[in-house]
Amino acid sequence: MTPYVNCPTCDRSLGRVLEDGSLKAQCPSCKTHYGAVFGKLSHWSSTLEPLFYWSPKLPRLVRRRYDFRITTPGRCIKQLRFSMLGEADQVPVHPGDRISVIYSTRGTQLEKLMAIHNHSRGRLLRMPSPIPSRRHLLETRGTVASTVILGAVLGGIDLGLMSLGAATLLLYHCLTDSAQLTTPDLQMQNPVDARLLDELKLVAQQRSLENRIEELRQDIQEIQTLSKTLHALRRKMMAVNPQLYASRVANLEAAIRLLKQRATHNQRLIDEYAQTIQMIEIELESVSLADQLPMEDFSRQIEQRLQELRTLEAENRNLHLQLEAQEEVRRMSRGY
Repeated sequence: MTPYVNCPTCDRSLGRVLEDGSLKAQCPSCKTHYGAVFGKLSHWSSTLEPLFYWSPKLPRLVRRRYDFRITTPGRCIKQLRFSMLGEADQVPVHPGDRISVIYSTRGTQLEKLMAIHNHSRGRLLRMPSPIPSRRHLLETRGTVASTVILGAVLGGIDLGLMSLGAATLLLYHCLTDSAQLTTPDLQMQNPVDARLLDELKLVAQQRSLENRIEELRQDIQEIQTLSKTLHALRRKMMAVNPQLYASRVANLEAAIRLLKQRATHNQRLIDEYAQTIQMIEIELESVSLADQLPMEDFSRQIEQRLQELRTLEAENRNLHLQLEAQEEVRRMSRGY
């Protein structure tokens, strides 16, 4: 079950995170547009980066760089990278925790990182100052640089002013934190990514089977409609002159038997596919809880089962070909 998240500014509810682990909402109070990513923290790192260090006797200026990899319920990896001034580790998370990353948006992109909510430990970190995205910083720096250059041009080229402006930009660059949220490609050599790739393969198989079930159900409906039509035609022929229509009645009866066989085959396929889908769902839930790869035995079982179902599908196609060979069925099909 996904959590509810609140506005990090005014604490009003933004709603519940979607089943895929994402949220886009506007705060009803402060009207700020927000996005959120929810999932399990599969990787976490925190490294110190010195900014200024003159001597052991003087205080040094450092910041921490954080790197999070979050596995969402929708089986997607989100990578959050951000920095914060200071030596102390201020982010209350550990691998395996379920967290929400809350940020303001510009369009669909992260504009400023606002808060990190650790649902596993019941802790919420509101950023002391919202951490802007790299894109936002580039736009801001561009504005500052343009202002400095424009001032220098209008006031004449002043080396002192230019040097001061350059130093200001450099200091601004060094002291400003930034945040970046991306969706990296999955890599088989990474255990977490490998598990997700195997899960996604199972999910793709599940969706394919679900689509096939819908096709088979539609086919059964069409078979029932055609069967009723053939039954009605047979009754008319028998009522008018059984001897005159004896040959055609025999063909109709053969076609009706084939339709019944095909409907039975379709229903058997639906039942087998439905059971296979249930097996896949159980395995997906199991590997998600245990954070492990799907069992090789299960993968072999699924492949063996799908091979058996492919044999049934071939039998079904054979029945379809036999039906197409029936003259009365062809006539009815052309009528539709």
